Amino acid sequence: MFLCITLRSYTRINYRPSGAHKCSYEKSLYQLYDILKAEGHLKENYTNFEEFVGDVNNGLGISDNIKVFLENDQINIWIKTNACKFCPKSIGMAEINRMACPIPIMFEIMGEKAGYNITPVKKGEEYLIKEDGWCKIKYTFNNTNKTEKREEIFPFSP
Repeated sequence: MFLCITLRSYTRINYRPSGAHKCSYEKSLYQLYDILKAEGHLKENYTNFEEFVGDVNNGLGISDNIKVFLENDQINIWIKTNACKFCPKSIGMAEINRMACPIPIMFEIMGEKAGYNITPVKKGEEYLIKEDGWCKIKYTFNNTNKTEKREEIFPFSP
């Protein structure tokens, strides 16, 4: 329950955490990762980012309609807007901008714990774009040994 409250508080104040706030946000997400792993939702090791996202989605129940694919050397996560159970606008009818979405930061931090070094791409002031009924999030690879061979992370063509 504490983790949910912490994550929700960051979405309500409408910013990507930094400094001390980022530290507590990261800690909450690391703990959430450990809980999902202890409950058997996450594996010990991942070699496929799409599978990792699918397991996190299954464990948290983020959406019944989520796509993960590689395009132009960036990871794309698309969540059907009307199917997202984490959306502060759809679920809580909050009058806030799209940056309040916890998903971009969640996959960055939990992905790090799983061994992926990615960063969400910011377009203007937002980390996700709502377009054609989808919330679209892009991530860039940071230089690490695990992400150098992108075809191993995405063994398919979109």
